Amino acid sequence: MKGEAGERVLGRFRLEHPIGEGGFGCVFLGRQDALDREVAIKAARPGRRDDDGVRERFRREALLVAGINHPNVVTYHDFGVDEDGDLVLVMEHLQGCSLLDVLRRRRPVPLADVARWMADAAAGLHEAHARGLVHRDVKPSNLFLVAPGTRSERLKVIDFGILLADRQAHPELVDLTRSDAFIGTPEYVAPEMMLGRNLDGRADQYALALVAFELIAGRRPFPPADDGGLLIRLSERPEALDFRDTGRRVPPAVSAALWKALSPSPAERFPTITAFGDALRDAVAGFDEEGHGDRTRIVRDAASDPTRTLSTVDEEQAGAGADARRTPNGAPRGKPALRRAAWPAAGLLVAGLAVGVWLAVPGAGSNASNGDAAVVAGIEPANAAVVAVPPPAVPSADAPAAVAVAAAAAPIPSVPAKPVPDLSLRVAQPRSRPPSSESAARVEPASAAVQDAAPPVAIQAREPEAGILALNAHPWAEVEVDGRAVGRTPILSYKAAAGSHRIEFRHPSLGTQVVTRNLAAGTKEVVSVRFE
Repeated sequence: MKGEAGERVLGRFRLEHPIGEGGFGCVFLGRQDALDREVAIKAARPGRRDDDGVRERFRREALLVAGINHPNVVTYHDFGVDEDGDLVLVMEHLQGCSLLDVLRRRRPVPLADVARWMADAAAGLHEAHARGLVHRDVKPSNLFLVAPGTRSERLKVIDFGILLADRQAHPELVDLTRSDAFIGTPEYVAPEMMLGRNLDGRADQYALALVAFELIAGRRPFPPADDGGLLIRLSERPEALDFRDTGRRVPPAVSAALWKALSPSPAERFPTITAFGDALRDAVAGFDEEGHGDRTRIVRDAASDPTRTLSTVDEEQAGAGADARRTPNGAPRGKPALRRAAWPAAGLLVAGLAVGVWLAVPGAGSNASNGDAAVVAGIEPANAAVVAVPPPAVPSADAPAAVAVAAAAAPIPSVPAKPVPDLSLRVAQPRSRPPSSESAARVEPASAAVQDAAPPVAIQAREPEAGILALNAHPWAEVEVDGRAVGRTPILSYKAAAGSHRIEFRHPSLGTQVVTRNLAAGTKEVVSVRFE
């Protein structure tokens, strides 16, 4: 095939003009004379037409992908050998644009569009995975939007030129060279591809998650391949998965889905690529990206809250959960938990003061004039005594601190004393401020002194302040913190007490590196080393 306008191919198609090219072939717009319809015709590049590997890839793409009949996968119409011996693929002609064209516009892509496109791509790729095929070259230019901006808009996966077939599912296929161990576009290959390990559909899932990140953030998640990006990808996830640097409102569930799909370990990703697509679609369902009315739901049960990402879990473990909460427009909420704890305590303290003063005034109360006036509310005949009243219901059970309300009484005629039960008034106090002598309500006339104060009550010990250490090494290392083994990098959320810590990174062949780092309470400290 010469690739000239008007040239007839396979005796049934006529070339018009080139419309694209890939790593191994060129694509032309053509027309099928019998049906008078436009088609896309793919042939090998002129310099590679005699390459046995390229010819085998064309044959595999035609035979294996032609059997896929799915609305999210390009349709193959014909395959054959041209008069001059060239292999030719004939496919449906798609009208629209690729996601690479969308990215080049440099306009924010609505989250709902991103989720829908990724779900379409995941559905098409899942059909290939079910047939034992791995695409291996998922990237923006191979994800094509048909009829964009219309009700008929649909995304299709194209260009299966470097697909990998499961040998158990397709034993008839011949082996290709070991150069297949690292083949594809470097910016979108999964870590296991770089390491030459066995691949499955989770490699395509990783690449699709990279595309989703790029559509949301407007940039690629890792540095360029020639600037260490490939090495970083072997052991790390992208930074800034909360997308705060973009100024966009992104649901935490979107970050959580990307966090899972972009794990360097395939075992930690979603079990199928459709599970990833469904997670993205569910994450943006009902979400108001413009902030005109936040319809998302806050789930208090941490174990069942799908909106918590690892970053928010880190903040809560570090004791900064209350400060980390924000309003829908991103403004900090302050410390609502402290306010909720302080209000009941303040109310009970005021009530205790009022009761103590009321009981200390002669003649107060409905029973002050009868014969038992000297034992009103359990006041013994003494110059001063502890006022004891039944304890009120305390709304918060997690505030154990208590104070005794003491009051002095005026001289009272001697009367037989009655047994007085220990009913000291207990008032809840906020955890952040232990009770002190200044917070006890006392009434001390000049002629009286406070005696027999209530015995001190033990105050619940506060947990030591803590923070989070995020530890990583390139390529990897075993880690000890303060002499304690904590595992192999990457270690994302190691909870440690505030203060100075000695961190030792050990690699069996590259040596040992020791880092000392001060950790402040309620913060997250990232420590990363590189073995040269």
